[in-house]
Amino acid sequence: MPETGSPTASADVAIVGAGVVGSTLALALHRHLIEPGARILLVDPRRAPAWQPINDTAAGLRTVAITPASQKFLASLGVWERLPQGAITAFPTLFAYGRSAQEKITFDAADCVGRLSTEPPALGYIVEETALLETLHRCLERVAGEKEPTGNASGRDGTSSVSGSICWSRACFDTLTWPASHPWAQLHLSEAEHPPFAVAASLVIAADGARSRVRHQTELTWIGRSYHQRAVVAIVENREPNLVAIQRFLPRGPLAILPMGQHGMYSNIVWSTNESEADWLETEASASQFLDATHAALHRVNVDGGQHAPYRRFLSQSSYPIDRRSFPVVPSFQRLIPSRTDGRDRWSFPLHFGSATGYDANRVVLVGDAAHVVHPLAGQGVNLGLADAQTLARVLKQAWQTGRDIGDPSVLAVYTRERLPLNTAMLVTLSALRRVFAFPTRTRGLGSTLASSFRGLGMQFIERVAPLRSSVVRIATGEPWL
Repeated sequence: MPETGSPTASADVAIVGAGVVGSTLALALHRHLIEPGARILLVDPRRAPAWQPINDTAAGLRTVAITPASQKFLASLGVWERLPQGAITAFPTLFAYGRSAQEKITFDAADCVGRLSTEPPALGYIVEETALLETLHRCLERVAGEKEPTGNASGRDGTSSVSGSICWSRACFDTLTWPASHPWAQLHLSEAEHPPFAVAASLVIAADGARSRVRHQTELTWIGRSYHQRAVVAIVENREPNLVAIQRFLPRGPLAILPMGQHGMYSNIVWSTNESEADWLETEASASQFLDATHAALHRVNVDGGQHAPYRRFLSQSSYPIDRRSFPVVPSFQRLIPSRTDGRDRWSFPLHFGSATGYDANRVVLVGDAAHVVHPLAGQGVNLGLADAQTLARVLKQAWQTGRDIGDPSVLAVYTRERLPLNTAMLVTLSALRRVFAFPTRTRGLGSTLASSFRGLGMQFIERVAPLRSSVVRIATGEPWL
């Protein structure tokens, strides 16, 4: 875009994106940097929709899994206690199984009593995304001014500075430049019925998601690919309460059942599968057919598909024998709950993975999905982003307190060195886990038998060695494992 001239204002930190990660980071920086006088700008035109409790007639279809480590971080910022209790469901147990009686493992918070930070011990929490985002935005609005960053206070760089604690601009981010006449990065913003304007920032934080426009304007390289799959999501009412998180590994992808609502009376279904199967599940199957297919995939129940040939074929391909005597009771469902926003009872999103090869460049740093995208099978996406936010807030606090330039490459390199290896390890682990349980998808005979045997032996080994199982739990929940 053409230059808009000198910036009209400046900020020490500009965060582009007020989703869960960007909003949490803004609160963390407010906690650590505002008292010493840092100027923080948050840029995002979106407002969080109002949360309403789930009931038999309507629900929000999007949820996030929160680990104990992330819960502790949110609590330290005053967010967790402000979440509506009806939007949080703790689960103390995770049961995962595959295609045979040997391929099963149970993780329980009781394995880590005294080592998990939650009380009572929980492996994690299923939180309605709308409630979390609305609570974060309310916390921000308590400390933020909703105004354009054109205050009269004088900044260190000679421009007018963002005034107040946090300035939340509802403008849209357009582009990013590095003019030779100014040492800082320059954000170009626009808003309806107002002329474009520019803000200079010592540090620009990209928290604008997997398709980050900020990242695209840097020298950072993105490596990734599509899984050529989609995750089909639905909210269902359980026949009986259930507080156990369940994951069944099927050849075309995992099927997750996540407890929701007061006492676990509802479940969030997240079914990852190939494109054709996802199309059938989301749009072609009736509500009763979708529930029958889910039961079949969980239980290996013989379901009559009637005269619907694709339905009968789907059930025969999606059912795998299990020995029920070796498995705990998995829930059954009585009806789908439609979305509160558009009335749909199912929706889907494409699955892919990717990572930036570096997290910082030229006064820009990446967090959350702007830096990395992982498969949803372990519910780690948001938690990795929150860990990014926590680490970056700590690094910037240390730099600010010692008088260093927070946009200096040596400062940002500390964050990248800490987070890039950890996030990459998780990305590789989840991709490998997906491949292990998907192999082989088309063959039968010796290859299939060997693959199942190796999976079963590995899961049985973890199941029977309590210290190893405890370590796996602590790693997955973000807790110290040594």
